[in-house]
Amino acid sequence: MFQSNWKKVIKPPDQSIHRFVGFILAMILIFLTTGILFLFRAGLNTSTVALLYFLPILISTTLWGLWPGVFSAFTAFLSYNYFFLQPYYTFAVHESQNIITLIIFLVVAVFVSQLVGRARSSLAAAIARETETTRLYELSLELAVGNNLDEIATVIAQKTLETVPMAFLEIRITSFSGLTPYRLALPSKVDELQKPDLQIPLETVRAGFGEIRLWLNGAALKPDEKRMLQAFAAQGTLALERMALAQAETRAKILEESDRMKSSLLSSVSHEFRTPISSIKAAITSL
Repeated sequence: MFQSNWKKVIKPPDQSIHRFVGFILAMILIFLTTGILFLFRAGLNTSTVALLYFLPILISTTLWGLWPGVFSAFTAFLSYNYFFLQPYYTFAVHESQNIITLIIFLVVAVFVSQLVGRARSSLAAAIARETETTRLYELSLELAVGNNLDEIATVIAQKTLETVPMAFLEIRITSFSGLTPYRLALPSKVDELQKPDLQIPLETVRAGFGEIRLWLNGAALKPDEKRMLQAFAAQGTLALERMALAQAETRAKILEESDRMKSSLLSSVSHEFRTPISSIKAAITSL
């Protein structure tokens, strides 16, 4: 059974923790860059040092996001001022030219971080859309070959578990157009839980078939995850409606065949009754 193949989806790391780690790693990267440049300070001019600081800023933004990149830009700005602009080991700037250099460095560093961050966000959004399209296509293919409630509910449950981290899932199908009530719970002790965190109806403009009930791991759903679940529910509803219509068509054909057989039987019986009556009439007439 499908329940035996079910396993709990692991909750992903908290985004706030990931972001905090990104800030720490960005700062460490700037410190390492500062240490390496400090060893060669005598042979480097300030312009070269400023350009070399852009490398860890780009790396931080690419690996850990926009705000760690902006943080690394400010950290590089302070390190550049403290270690490489005279007078050394102070944040005070005595020459107006160095003030202009620092301002330009900070503006360019933040601007570069924003550009890289936006490119990273656009790439992540494109990958997410591609993933959504692929999963919806796979779901539609698997639902197209589903012939009963168990197969359709299993496909919906599998795709839902692959998409959203959750503790438990339940799919309930109500009786409609010949569909018998159905329930798939993962695991089966879901009735002992509290009220579900999310309920997604399986319904069309004509009627409702049931709902998907989710108990999450604690983290709130992202907008793209909620949108994906609604798309899964819509595809599942269409599959249920298709199956209900197919069953209704089958019942109509059975009733039509039954009516045809009844008509044929009545016609045969009527003929059998008419034959003896005609013989009796002929005998009476001859007498």
